[in-house]
Amino acid sequence: MKNGVEPSYQMRRIALERGLNGVDGVAENLPFEDNFFDLVLMVTTVCFVDDVLKAFKECFRVLKNSGTILIGFVDRESTIGKIYQANKRKKSIL
Repeated sequence: MKNGVEPSYQMRRIALERGLNGVDGVAENLPFEDNFFDLVLMVTTVCFVDDVLKAFKECFRVLKNSGTILIGFVDRESTIGKIYQANKRKKSIL
């Protein structure tokens, strides 16, 4: 099963329904051992973490030496970014 880190209980429930193991946590303090993953994927995350540098350090900590990190982001000043920011604590942003 694929793992995902999500601080929202509601979003973790939705992830589980979609076949993803949602683990309670945040990017700045990942609840995994060092060198654990082959791939770290951060999508619509970088724009909204409190400490980007700490989040990146955590990603590289849990990533295997031969692993890959893939980052996709939404500019928080864009229209969709503002919607995400305004609704980031809700179950759904739309």
